[in-house]
Formats: sequence, C-alpha cells, structure tokens
Amino acid sequence: MSRSFILHFLSLVLSQYAKWSCQFFDAQGSTAIPGATSLGLFCYTSPGTGNEWGYPDGLIPDESTLATVQRIAIANTLIGFCAWVITLFSCIFCYCKKFLHFIYVLVGLMLLANTGLEGSNFLLWNSGLCANNSCDLGVGAKCSISAACLYFVAAIFTCGRGKELKDEMDEDDDKE
Repeated sequence: MSRSFILHFLSLVLSQYAKWSCQFFDAQGSTAIPGATSLGLFCYTSPGTGNEWGYPDGLIPDESTLATVQRIAIANTLIGFCAWVITLFSCIFCYCKKFLHFIYVLVGLMLLANTGLEGSNFLLWNSGLCANNSCDLGVGAKCSISAACLYFVAAIFTCGRGKELKDEMDEDDDKE
C-alpha cells in the first residue's frame, strides 16, 4: 500500500497546484482578457497587477466551458481528498482484512475516475479564454498531466493490492 499511498499523495498535491495556480496556460496574445500573461482555472495573471483572483464579471456565463471545468475541478478535488482519507484510514486500520480488499478496489476506482477528471481540465483549451489556439501549456498544465499519470498508476497499484488481499483471504479460507 505504501507505493500507491505515496503516488496518490503526490498526484493530489500536483493536482491541487495545477487547479489553484494562475499558470495553467501561458497566454500568447489574443485571449479574452487583454494583457493576461497566464490563465488558470479560477484566476489569471496580468503583468501590471500580478495575480487577479477570479475572472471579471460578465466574462464567464454559467453555461460556458470554463464554468464546467471549474465545477469538474472542485469535484476532482473532493474525490481525491476522500480517496486519500479512505486510504489513510485503511493504512491505520489494516487489521480488518475482511473489508480491506473492497476498500482498496473502491479507492482504486476513485483514483481512476480522478484520472479522467484531471484530464478534463484541458477542456479549457477549447474555451473562449484561449481563442484561436492562443495558449501554450503552462506549469499548471504540466502538473495536471503528471497528476493524471500518477493517479492512473496509483489506481493500478491500489486495485492490484485489493486483488492480492482477496486472493490471500481465499487461500486462508481454503486452509481452514
């Protein structure tokens, strides 16, 4: 469990940095916000004033791609945190093998879901903020790619550990 726990923790940290930093994309000129040098999921950076938290009113309608990506990012954060807490408690209470294999598979599926949700951050590329492909990958986008890869590997390790525990329980039952 230690490998998947460490991978899960690293992916959670990278994912949070990618979401909450204002440097997801580097703006290259004609974005929806004049003068913006980088764009994030929830904020942008302009050279004159530094980080501007939140986008200007009226720029983002509720049905826009950015609003959808923001909601998905919050869901991704909640699922990742819940999976991490479940993993932490399963490490502490590892003596209960009867349900532990189920918990590992459940956490593995949550991590697999987070892999897809992490990838959905890139829907922002098709939004009005990055009109005419005017955005390049920023530090946040690269962290998001790394987090998605780590979520996937952690999901594989976690589900594999759940199967190992199930097989061990089956062998113990056969011995009795």
